[in-house]
Amino acid sequence: MSNSTTRTETKQRVVTRQDVEQGIAKGVFSLEEELVMRMQFGVTLTPQAPLAFRGEGNEELRVKLAMMERSILDDLEAAGDPKDLLSRI
Repeated sequence: MSNSTTRTETKQRVVTRQDVEQGIAKGVFSLEEELVMRMQFGVTLTPQAPLAFRGEGNEELRVKLAMMERSILDDLEAAGDPKDLLSRI
């Protein structure tokens, strides 16, 4: 048995909302990291910013999601009153 020691050093860094906004502007975060940082620090998009949709890169998934959306919208239109739709849940 060997006697070895492992040393680790932990550093803490205070990150401000301004740091996050600058990081987002520079594109230093992955999409998932950016989403988490936006939620944690309350950084919003401009109203003109295009929204990303799940399934954009996968044609089969995009079609399935569109079909699900259409089905839900049809159910809402058929229900008329939102209370009617909630009664089916």
